[in-house]
Amino acid sequence: MNSTVIPATLEVRNLYDECGKQANHRHKIMHEYDVYRSEVAKKELEYQRKFNDLSTSRSYSVTLAKRNKLQANFEAANRQFEDTHDYLMYTRGVTCTKAFNVFVDCTSRFLKQMSMESVRMRVLSENALHRWCTMERMRNTKANTARSHPPPLTAVHYFCGRVLLSA
Repeated sequence: MNSTVIPATLEVRNLYDECGKQANHRHKIMHEYDVYRSEVAKKELEYQRKFNDLSTSRSYSVTLAKRNKLQANFEAANRQFEDTHDYLMYTRGVTCTKAFNVFVDCTSRFLKQMSMESVRMRVLSENALHRWCTMERMRNTKANTARSHPPPLTAVHYFCGRVLLSA
């Protein structure tokens, strides 16, 4: 069972670690993108309040280009994270299903073995009881021939199928 389950769970663990790395990378890019986005928004608001033309600002076009580049980077990182996360969820489902099937199969085989062992033990105990009853009958037959009256009724007589009606 371990040879089937452990490699599959290792793959899920590796995907989980990869998702964590990609989430951290995405968060870093998102934070940097947010900084430039708010900077562009502030500059636009400032120029709008003063009724100035944004084309006169030298830093606005550089900041805007940087924001657009970071936005594209963030969208790419986000897509990559979501794809990896979706694959992780799919793999997790498949792995859990496979692991459960292996567990059920292993349990089924164990219960079959237990059933076979129970049947074997029942046959052995019935054979032992039969041998013991046979020996007891032989012993009682020898004792009855030596005595004039029959022995008292015991539980052994019931097991061996020999019930004395006269006491």
